[in-house]
Amino acid sequence: MLNQDVFREVLAAGYGLILLQGVVAWWGYTLSHSQRVWLDCRDYSLLQHGGMWGDTFLVTPLVAYLAAKYRFPYLSMWGLMLLAGSLIAWLFLFFKVYAPASNEIGEAHVFGGKVTGAGWLHIVYAAPATWVILMTYLTPAHVSRGDFFLTAAVLTPWTYLGVKKFSEYWSFTHEARIQVAVTLAVIWGATIAHLVM
Repeated sequence: MLNQDVFREVLAAGYGLILLQGVVAWWGYTLSHSQRVWLDCRDYSLLQHGGMWGDTFLVTPLVAYLAAKYRFPYLSMWGLMLLAGSLIAWLFLFFKVYAPASNEIGEAHVFGGKVTGAGWLHIVYAAPATWVILMTYLTPAHVSRGDFFLTAAVLTPWTYLGVKKFSEYWSFTHEARIQVAVTLAVIWGATIAHLVM
Protein backbone atom coordinates (compact mmCIF):
# COMPACT_ATOMS: atom_id res chain seq x y z
CA MET A 1 0.00 0.00 0.00
CA LEU A 2 1.24 3.46 -0.88
CA ASN A 3 1.92 5.76 2.06
CA GLN A 4 0.52 9.03 0.68
CA ASP A 5 2.35 11.18 3.25
CA VAL A 6 5.73 9.72 2.34
CA PHE A 7 4.90 10.03 -1.37
CA ARG A 8 4.08 13.74 -1.02
CA GLU A 9 7.11 14.45 1.20
CA VAL A 10 9.60 12.76 -1.13
CA LEU A 11 8.01 14.40 -4.17
CA ALA A 12 8.18 17.82 -2.45
CA ALA A 13 11.82 17.29 -1.42
CA GLY A 14 12.83 16.18 -4.93
CA TYR A 15 11.02 18.98 -6.71
CA GLY A 16 12.26 21.46 -4.12
CA LEU A 17 15.89 20.51 -4.81
CA ILE A 18 15.34 20.71 -8.58
CA LEU A 19 13.74 24.14 -8.14
CA LEU A 20 16.67 25.27 -5.97
CA GLN A 21 19.06 24.14 -8.72
CA GLY A 22 17.08 26.36 -11.09
CA VAL A 23 17.25 29.37 -8.75
CA VAL A 24 20.99 28.96 -8.21
CA ALA A 25 21.53 28.43 -11.95
CA TRP A 26 19.52 31.57 -12.71
CA TRP A 27 21.62 33.48 -10.19
CA GLY A 28 24.78 32.16 -11.87
CA TYR A 29 23.52 32.93 -15.39
CA THR A 30 23.32 29.23 -16.30
CA LEU A 31 19.56 28.61 -16.17
CA SER A 32 18.64 29.35 -19.78
CA HIS A 33 20.28 29.41 -23.18
CA SER A 34 19.55 33.14 -23.50
CA GLN A 35 21.58 33.82 -20.34
CA ARG A 36 24.51 31.89 -21.82
CA VAL A 37 24.24 33.74 -25.17
CA TRP A 38 24.12 37.05 -23.33
CA LEU A 39 27.45 36.16 -21.75
CA ASP A 40 28.76 34.99 -25.16
CA CYS A 41 29.17 31.41 -23.89
CA ARG A 42 28.53 28.17 -25.73
CA ASP A 43 28.03 26.20 -22.52
CA TYR A 44 24.86 24.26 -21.82
CA SER A 45 22.25 25.78 -19.54
CA LEU A 46 20.25 23.87 -16.94
CA LEU A 47 17.13 23.98 -19.11
CA GLN A 48 19.11 22.42 -21.98
CA HIS A 49 20.24 19.53 -19.77
CA GLY A 50 18.16 16.43 -20.49
CA GLY A 51 19.05 15.00 -17.09
CA MET A 52 17.19 17.81 -15.35
CA TRP A 53 14.05 16.94 -17.32
CA GLY A 54 14.58 13.24 -16.61
CA ASP A 55 14.91 13.98 -12.89
CA THR A 56 11.76 16.09 -12.98
CA PHE A 57 9.45 13.77 -14.90
CA LEU A 58 10.95 10.32 -14.31
CA VAL A 59 13.28 9.95 -11.32
CA THR A 60 11.50 12.08 -8.71
CA PRO A 61 8.07 10.42 -9.15
CA LEU A 62 9.72 6.97 -9.28
CA VAL A 63 11.70 7.54 -6.08
CA ALA A 64 8.62 8.96 -4.32
CA TYR A 65 6.60 5.90 -5.37
CA LEU A 66 9.25 3.40 -4.23
CA ALA A 67 9.86 5.17 -0.91
CA ALA A 68 6.11 5.37 -0.26
CA LYS A 69 5.37 1.76 -1.15
CA TYR A 70 8.26 -0.10 0.53
CA ARG A 71 9.70 0.04 4.01
CA PHE A 72 13.37 -0.14 3.12
CA PRO A 73 15.90 -0.55 5.97
CA TYR A 74 17.35 2.94 5.48
CA LEU A 75 19.03 3.17 8.87
CA SER A 76 20.45 -0.36 8.92
CA MET A 77 24.18 -0.78 8.46
CA TRP A 78 23.57 -1.96 4.87
CA GLY A 79 21.25 0.95 4.16
CA LEU A 80 23.76 3.49 5.47
CA MET A 81 26.55 1.83 3.46
CA LEU A 82 24.41 2.18 0.31
CA LEU A 83 23.83 5.86 1.09
CA ALA A 84 27.56 6.42 1.62
CA GLY A 85 28.30 4.55 -1.61
CA SER A 86 25.78 6.68 -3.51
CA LEU A 87 27.30 9.88 -2.17
CA ILE A 88 30.87 8.76 -2.93
CA ALA A 89 29.86 7.73 -6.47
CA TRP A 90 28.24 11.10 -7.19
CA LEU A 91 31.18 13.02 -5.71
CA PHE A 92 33.56 10.95 -7.84
CA LEU A 93 31.51 11.60 -10.99
CA PHE A 94 31.33 15.33 -10.35
CA PHE A 95 34.95 15.89 -9.34
CA LYS A 96 36.77 13.35 -11.51
CA VAL A 97 34.57 13.17 -14.63
CA TYR A 98 32.15 16.08 -15.06
CA ALA A 99 34.19 18.98 -13.64
CA PRO A 100 37.35 18.21 -15.68
CA ALA A 101 35.21 17.85 -18.83
CA SER A 102 33.69 21.27 -18.16
CA ASN A 103 36.96 22.93 -19.14
CA GLU A 104 35.91 22.32 -22.76
CA ILE A 105 32.17 22.97 -22.53
CA GLY A 106 30.59 23.74 -19.20
CA GLU A 107 27.04 23.40 -18.02
CA ALA A 108 24.94 24.55 -15.08
CA HIS A 109 26.35 21.92 -12.70
CA VAL A 110 30.02 22.20 -13.63
CA PHE A 111 31.89 25.07 -15.20
CA GLY A 112 35.57 25.85 -15.74
CA GLY A 113 36.70 22.67 -14.00
CA LYS A 114 34.66 23.39 -10.86
CA VAL A 115 31.39 22.21 -9.36
CA THR A 116 28.86 25.06 -9.24
CA GLY A 117 26.25 25.73 -6.57
CA ALA A 118 23.65 24.04 -8.78
CA GLY A 119 26.03 21.08 -9.05
CA TRP A 120 26.26 20.74 -5.28
CA LEU A 121 22.48 20.82 -5.08
CA HIS A 122 22.32 18.13 -7.74
CA ILE A 123 24.62 15.92 -5.64
CA VAL A 124 22.30 16.48 -2.65
CA TYR A 125 19.38 15.45 -4.90
CA ALA A 126 21.04 12.55 -6.73
CA ALA A 127 22.69 10.69 -3.85
CA PRO A 128 19.44 10.01 -1.93
CA ALA A 129 17.54 9.28 -5.16
CA THR A 130 20.20 6.74 -6.14
CA TRP A 131 20.06 5.36 -2.59
CA VAL A 132 16.34 4.60 -2.84
CA ILE A 133 16.80 2.96 -6.24
CA LEU A 134 19.70 0.88 -4.91
CA MET A 135 17.56 -0.14 -1.92
CA THR A 136 15.00 -1.45 -4.41
CA TYR A 137 17.54 -3.83 -5.92
CA LEU A 138 19.90 -4.57 -3.03
CA THR A 139 17.79 -5.04 0.10
CA PRO A 140 15.66 -7.95 1.23
CA ALA A 141 12.45 -5.92 0.89
CA HIS A 142 9.80 -7.83 -0.99
CA VAL A 143 9.68 -5.64 -4.08
CA SER A 144 7.10 -6.86 -6.56
CA ARG A 145 8.13 -8.12 -9.97
CA GLY A 146 6.02 -5.38 -11.52
CA ASP A 147 7.91 -2.70 -9.58
CA PHE A 148 11.29 -4.08 -10.67
CA PHE A 149 10.06 -3.86 -14.25
CA LEU A 150 8.57 -0.38 -13.64
CA THR A 151 11.87 0.86 -12.17
CA ALA A 152 13.87 -0.41 -15.15
CA ALA A 153 11.32 0.92 -17.63
CA VAL A 154 11.36 4.41 -16.07
CA LEU A 155 15.16 4.49 -15.84
CA THR A 156 15.62 3.42 -19.48
CA PRO A 157 14.78 6.81 -21.08
CA TRP A 158 16.54 8.53 -18.17
CA THR A 159 19.86 6.94 -19.21
CA TYR A 160 19.67 8.80 -22.52
CA LEU A 161 18.26 12.02 -21.09
CA GLY A 162 21.09 12.04 -18.54
CA VAL A 163 23.62 12.67 -21.31
CA LYS A 164 21.37 14.58 -23.74
CA LYS A 165 21.71 18.34 -24.16
CA PHE A 166 18.96 20.13 -26.06
CA SER A 167 21.31 22.18 -28.21
CA GLU A 168 22.38 22.29 -31.84
CA TYR A 169 25.98 21.88 -30.66
CA TRP A 170 25.40 18.61 -28.82
CA SER A 171 26.11 15.25 -30.41
CA PHE A 172 25.68 11.72 -29.10
CA THR A 173 29.39 11.00 -28.72
CA HIS A 174 31.05 7.61 -28.45
CA GLU A 175 31.66 8.18 -24.72
CA ALA A 176 28.01 9.10 -24.14
CA ARG A 177 26.89 5.97 -26.03
CA ILE A 178 29.12 3.81 -23.84
CA GLN A 179 27.75 5.47 -20.68
CA VAL A 180 24.17 4.83 -21.79
CA ALA A 181 24.90 1.24 -22.86
CA VAL A 182 26.69 0.33 -19.61
CA THR A 183 23.99 1.94 -17.47
CA LEU A 184 21.25 0.12 -19.39
CA ALA A 185 23.13 -3.18 -19.06
CA VAL A 186 23.41 -2.76 -15.29
CA ILE A 187 19.76 -1.71 -14.87
CA TRP A 188 18.30 -4.45 -17.03
CA GLY A 189 20.80 -7.08 -15.84
CA ALA A 190 19.80 -6.45 -12.22
CA THR A 191 16.12 -6.37 -13.17
CA ILE A 192 16.23 -9.64 -15.10
CA ALA A 193 18.19 -11.27 -12.27
CA HIS A 194 15.44 -10.31 -9.83
CA LEU A 195 12.65 -11.33 -12.19
CA VAL A 196 14.02 -14.85 -12.75
CA MET A 197 14.76 -15.49 -9.06
